[in-house]
Amino acid sequence: MYPKTDAKSALMKDVPYKAAIGRVLGLVAVTRVDIAYTVRTCARYPVNAGPLNWDAVLRIILYLKGPAGY
Repeated sequence: MYPKTDAKSALMKDVPYKAAIGRVLGLVAVTRVDIAYTVRTCARYPVNAGPLNWDAVLRIILYLKGPAGY
């Protein structure tokens, strides 16, 4: 899932991937055990993350946003 081209690496230059993973890992540690495996898998790529990694993190955030009203 590492970016294979320079263009994909340039796309990920301004994406706050590490910050997003850090915040979601905090939720896993405190309350949300149901997403632990997925977040751990995304956290394997902190330095050279690609667009697929960022899409996965966005999906996790959207999943967490869904049941907020319950």
